[in-house]
Amino acid sequence: MFTHHAFILFSRTARRKRRGLVMVRRHAGRARGAAPSRLTLAIAAQAARLIVEDGLGWRDACQRAAHALNAPPHTPMPSRALMDEQLRAHMALFCPEQGAELAALRALALRWMQRLAAFRPHITGAVWSGLATRHADIWLHTFCDDPKELEIFLVNEG
Repeated sequence: MFTHHAFILFSRTARRKRRGLVMVRRHAGRARGAAPSRLTLAIAAQAARLIVEDGLGWRDACQRAAHALNAPPHTPMPSRALMDEQLRAHMALFCPEQGAELAALRALALRWMQRLAAFRPHITGAVWSGLATRHADIWLHTFCDDPKELEIFLVNEG
């Protein structure tokens, strides 16, 4: 049976689980489907700028934006959908070169996917969703029986 490469899966799963717990607590006070507050929208806009310009991660950018805007401790953080919307809006206004950067990152991802074809790679993250900037990492999930297979392959490839 094929499994994910342990290093990639473990680090991403651990981060996703922690983030999920934090988001459940922070979104608990808001009714489902309710419009976000002005402060939450401002946090999302500021966080989008930090992600695009400084290359911060989603969580770090939201926390830094909330701190910069002097948000109270239990202010609801923006949802992932709101952040994606704000990122697209920011990039449309301030990053005309984003399309070329995204195409270059996708071309590089394709080359690596072809090299790793034996491990059935799948692309995820910002490069897959179209929200990648020059700071974005390319996330490839690979599948193999033994994680050592991939490590040996990468060492042999140089």
